[in-house]
Amino acid sequence: MFPKKILCAAFSLFAFFSFAETQIFACSCGSKPTVLDEFESSELVVAAKLVSVEKILKVPAEKAQKDADGNETEADEENDDNETGKAEHYVNDVKSSTMRVEKVYKGNVKVGDILTFAQGGGADCIWTFDEDYIGSEYLFYLGNPSKVHPFFSEEDTIANKDAKPMYYAVTCGRSRGLAGANDDLLYLDNLANTRGRTRLSGTLESWSDEAPSFANVKIKIVGKKKTYETKTDADGVYEIYDLPAGEYSVEPQTPNGWKLEDYMLRRQMEGYSENPTVIGRKSKYQVSVIIREKKHAALDLLYEIDNAVRGKILSPAGKPMKNVCVAAVASDSDEGDYRGRTECTDEKGEFKLESLSAGNYILVVNNDGKIDGDEPFGTLFYPGVAERKSAGVVAVEAGKFVNNINIQIPHTVELIEVKGRLIYSDGKPVVEKYVKFKVSDESIYKEDSVKSDDSGRFSINIPKGAKGILFAEDYVYESKFDECANKAEILKRVGAESKDIKTNEIEIDADKNLADVKLIFPFPHCAKTREQ
Repeated sequence: MFPKKILCAAFSLFAFFSFAETQIFACSCGSKPTVLDEFESSELVVAAKLVSVEKILKVPAEKAQKDADGNETEADEENDDNETGKAEHYVNDVKSSTMRVEKVYKGNVKVGDILTFAQGGGADCIWTFDEDYIGSEYLFYLGNPSKVHPFFSEEDTIANKDAKPMYYAVTCGRSRGLAGANDDLLYLDNLANTRGRTRLSGTLESWSDEAPSFANVKIKIVGKKKTYETKTDADGVYEIYDLPAGEYSVEPQTPNGWKLEDYMLRRQMEGYSENPTVIGRKSKYQVSVIIREKKHAALDLLYEIDNAVRGKILSPAGKPMKNVCVAAVASDSDEGDYRGRTECTDEKGEFKLESLSAGNYILVVNNDGKIDGDEPFGTLFYPGVAERKSAGVVAVEAGKFVNNINIQIPHTVELIEVKGRLIYSDGKPVVEKYVKFKVSDESIYKEDSVKSDDSGRFSINIPKGAKGILFAEDYVYESKFDECANKAEILKRVGAESKDIKTNEIEIDADKNLADVKLIFPFPHCAKTREQ
């Protein structure tokens, strides 16, 4: 169960956590390094083609146990599957991949050499391959082959001491499919003439199917003393060499009705290293970059449609309602299909739906129809009607801003208020931890949550008549209690294994307001919180 209406942002770090004896990877990438930085930090830079994959035949645990008990053998089962045309009992997983070198930019290999690649695990920052990719070509920036995952040392992984060394392609760098590596190839294919020169490069692109062509787009690079100019090629890639070191304002020629997307820019500003090359956004269409002596600067620009539908959600009494979600749904979508770009109202009850594809939309409020303290009503449609056929239609196009779309909720269910404190077993407050209400009837009501304040107090509104349980939970693991004087006693009570530990549960039959509710964790304040 997750807190309601939380926006998730990508982290710019590779995170490695150790809970008890378990090592857990969570891979998330920041901005990419420049071509030069990646080239210089790599041991091997090659274009290569996937020619084969090696699979390992895995038998599910329940089938392996069945065979061990003397029942049907693997061979017998395989024959049964062949007779029925099914193969449900076995899963073929890729163990490693074989690449043939097509071109060498750096490193001690030659064209035609065969390289063996380890298979990634999805969340471990290592590329995964599949037999469907055989014949595909890639540009790889690689380290030396290793017996173990590159984020472990060989000393820490004794079990792999007899393993065959393999290459690991890291997902967070510039390794990519060859067809999408145009920026890199412009530099790499001309190394004899490009080494030691400053370079600014990047790609103009969009994820929208309606995007205009980004070929031959003019780009101004404004310095303190001089303005330079370049153009994108047929693939939307631009580059310019020999700019004097310094700060520049990059001004791409932006198509009418489009704008630069913020998220990619923010990630580039975070930087791959301590010295990011993208340093700020000067205006709606200008980005500041810095070029260092004999170095590269990289600025990729992502475009999205520049439009918005803005409005407010108002209560039956005309007051703003926060945390109410509004979806823009294509007017020709099927009845009951309320998928679309969704935003929730702020403290002022205002919402803004941006970058919508051109077309006609209906606005759907509380699209799943379930009731909670923020949305104490069923599904409604702009301008505040219960039936879709009566919904107003909002026309949207690139460059068009539709304002003052106010939706007044005609009626709401009654709410009751539950107040209380979230505390540790020693009576100290639990600060900024979610208290959750798990409903009994999920067909009518939705789960809800609220954060405790600096004194551990919380207040949550629940639709009258809703039944369920109120509780909080925290993830515990042995080292969480390292700072506790009575660690052994605590572990005996809560257990040493990693798991979620709940407070006491309060049964809620929402028919009247409740006050002075106490939720208590079975461990003291000395424990490290999840946020720490």
